[in-house]
Amino acid sequence: MAAIWDGDTAIGWIACDNLIKKRPLQPWLKEIIGQLGQALGHSIVRFNNLKKLKDINDNLESLVEQRSSQLKDKISLLEKTQNELIESEKLASLGSLVAGIAHEVNTPIGIGITAASHLVVQTQSINEHYVNKTMKKSQLDDYFHCAIESGEIIQDNLMRAGDLVKSFKQLAVDQSIDTSLDIDLKELIDNIKKSFQHQFKNKPIQFINHIDSALCIYSCPGKLNQIITNLVNNSLLHAFQSNLKGTIEIKAHIDKKTLHICYFDTGTGVENDALAKLFEPFFTTKRGKGGTGLGLNIVYNIIKKLDGQVALSHVKPSGLKFDITLPIKVTK
Repeated sequence: MAAIWDGDTAIGWIACDNLIKKRPLQPWLKEIIGQLGQALGHSIVRFNNLKKLKDINDNLESLVEQRSSQLKDKISLLEKTQNELIESEKLASLGSLVAGIAHEVNTPIGIGITAASHLVVQTQSINEHYVNKTMKKSQLDDYFHCAIESGEIIQDNLMRAGDLVKSFKQLAVDQSIDTSLDIDLKELIDNIKKSFQHQFKNKPIQFINHIDSALCIYSCPGKLNQIITNLVNNSLLHAFQSNLKGTIEIKAHIDKKTLHICYFDTGTGVENDALAKLFEPFFTTKRGKGGTGLGLNIVYNIIKKLDGQVALSHVKPSGLKFDITLPIKVTK
């Protein structure tokens, strides 16, 4: 009798008896049976390892195809949403944000592609060892570790890309809705903040959202999105020059069914003469440098349509503050 081993674990037995002559087996025959058990054990272990390897490759390929298909669908949705937004004049300010979202999505996609390429190289290498019958257990262990690690990297980064597309989709949907809905104001501002991340990269500017997560209102998300988006665009275009360090901050509270929003930046600010003209159509201090003079005028008109008020003031030592009041319904 001989054991069949997988490392230190017995996985089976080979038994042989001389039933014809009823004599004990010769030592040389026992040795052959023992070697047969070892060879059979190696074959079984090798077969099981190859089966595991095939299952990992099949599952990984299926996962990559599934995630790639989902990502393509979401990118298609992103492109469709972009085209729809550009067609609407009131949402034209989102044009620059689309490029930013695409830039953000490219990062996790690039990491995923790198991990997938590395896995392909390792798979080709282990397959070559297998074909040439030179594969060692340590090499197979290393490959399993690489496959699991690469798969996790691919999965994490595809999910990250999906989250970015989801954030942009939510932002686009919110800005296209003119009807009133229950709104988590902090979440709405956070989505706008995400859409501007690419413009804050490598710049000493912070976007700080002070709004309480419990602050929920019943209002028009599309109009609120447009107001804040235009204010952020205005700050980035006018307030911060030559890598000027500063912050963009937003606060909000409710008092007697009135929403008070305080938006301010600590940028260069404006002169008193210009302060009185900022809401006038086509007034801009950046004529020919990207300024149209319509951004703040649109903000003013939206606030008026919502029966609200807006006031401008200086921030000390420098900067600009917008105090906005809007009648709203409070929700839980």
